[in-house]
Amino acid sequence: MFVVRYCEVDHFAPLRLDDVLEVHTRLTETRRSSMQVEQIIRRDGADLVRARVKATCLDPAGRPMRLPATLRDSLTALPQ
Repeated sequence: MFVVRYCEVDHFAPLRLDDVLEVHTRLTETRRSSMQVEQIIRRDGADLVRARVKATCLDPAGRPMRLPATLRDSLTALPQ
């Protein structure tokens, strides 16, 4: 399972109910047991929200564990 270890969010403009939004996600870092992504939420080409999220992989007992090899390989193969 994954848990959010760190999250930083900048809001530039309000989002409203029924807005048509684009969410762009980019992997910025992978480590042995964690990954970091940047997400940008846009409306009509304008940035509304920018977030940096670090997620850590945990075993069933809640302890940090290495990312499964297949997941790590898939993540590192993504274009940066």
